[in-house]
Amino acid sequence: MTNVASQVTTIADSQPTSEHHLSTNINAGWQKLKDYYMKRDDTLVYIWAVVLHPRMKWRWIERQWKERPKWSDNARIQFLKLQQRYEHLQPADAPSLSPYDSCPRWHAMRKRT
Repeated sequence: MTNVASQVTTIADSQPTSEHHLSTNINAGWQKLKDYYMKRDDTLVYIWAVVLHPRMKWRWIERQWKERPKWSDNARIQFLKLQQRYEHLQPADAPSLSPYDSCPRWHAMRKRT
């Protein structure tokens, strides 16, 4: 996003002064997008979803935010704080979320193997 924004802004800035409003509007649009991205990336739910996703994990955050290491550091701190809050819970304390738990046919097939 940053490269595209700088390219578009450079093109708009090179226009005559009668077209200067174009670069102003483009810059305002990019700033609004940045604000929304920061709000999304700042939520714990978003961070947990990305980190716990089997394919993404911390690698995704580190790649996407490599130009903004403070964001990555802040996300890691928030993640660890929330993890510490819930680490005392044992898996037995959590309800099972398996759809097969209430399926007698699945249990019967499983016992045969």
